[in-house]
Amino acid sequence: MKKALLAVFVLALLAGAVALIYFDPLYRGPEKETPPVVEEQPPQEEKAPPVRYAVEEPLPPAAPSFSEEAAPPPPQERPETFQEGLAALFGQKTLRDLFHLDHFIERFVVTVDNVLASQVPRKFLPLQAPKGRFLVSGGEGDEIVSPYNYRRYAPYVRIAEALDAEKAVALYVRFYPRFQKAYREMGYTSGHFNDRLTEVLDHLLATPEVEEPIRLVRPRVLHEYADPELEALSGGQKALIRTGSENAAALKAKLRQIRAELLERTASSRIRRD
Repeated sequence: MKKALLAVFVLALLAGAVALIYFDPLYRGPEKETPPVVEEQPPQEEKAPPVRYAVEEPLPPAAPSFSEEAAPPPPQERPETFQEGLAALFGQKTLRDLFHLDHFIERFVVTVDNVLASQVPRKFLPLQAPKGRFLVSGGEGDEIVSPYNYRRYAPYVRIAEALDAEKAVALYVRFYPRFQKAYREMGYTSGHFNDRLTEVLDHLLATPEVEEPIRLVRPRVLHEYADPELEALSGGQKALIRTGSENAAALKAKLRQIRAELLERTASSRIRRD
């Protein structure tokens, strides 16, 4: 497997789904449109186990499910570890700089499972959050999302665009039993994580396209979207909008590639289906 640049979003699908921006609250930024100042943040080393989340009803299958039995490795080939697979996709430096590698699969599963909710505790994110803070421009009562804010997400978008969707999904398929195990440990006694993942991909791809500038209000401490229909969207969809229209379009294009590859692998993989 050749080394490919990694991707933040796509890694939340095995490499694919914009998970970082997702938890970037709408804090008040400077009044003037000045380029964001990036502050160095020390890497977080967390060893917390995943939390359990409950659902009211079982989810309908969105695609054929993988069985929990992995396909055997090719003969005369040493099985690679999951972290080695990530390093081959993204490179060691990116892995160190952007990922929380402790309990990574559990973090990933929790994050994907909560994309349709309002938010998930930051400590369970599989990736480092963007540096700096959310930027707003305009005066009191007439505030909009600052175009400079979109630059914070540009490095993640470039990485996502460079991601090899086929190799990313292949890695996910090889280690799928561990994803399914983490899903079970969250409290789901039935169903398959792959179905949930496909549902989340469809949900993110259904994010509406928003005309800019995006207007904001601040009824309390944090900003909210002025349009009540935007504010009513899920945390995952609002996060995707928050990256800016160009970034969101690029990320959605990559998510489509991943979804197509995921469905193809599900249908034709050597992994047995239920």
